[in-house]
Amino acid sequence: MTANEEQVGGRHYITKPIQPWDYIIANGMGYLEGNIIKYISRYKEKGGLEDLIKASHYLEKLIEVTLNERVSETTNSKTIIAGKKAD
Repeated sequence: MTANEEQVGGRHYITKPIQPWDYIIANGMGYLEGNIIKYISRYKEKGGLEDLIKASHYLEKLIEVTLNERVSETTNSKTIIAGKKAD
């Protein structure tokens, strides 16, 4: 039996045409993106509004991380342009 043929703790993924973890792996997604997919995929069958709130929380964190990376890249670029090596 494969991991896709067995589900621990319910049937909310096993009934999907594409299991969330297969989608996440195939698209090279990270932890935050993967959890967003997981909670969105199962909210109707399992957690309802609570799963949507969880997905939203992971999305907020992903946005925060992405914004911080952009600020860091911009700061590093400006430092290099000014003739100083970024740490």
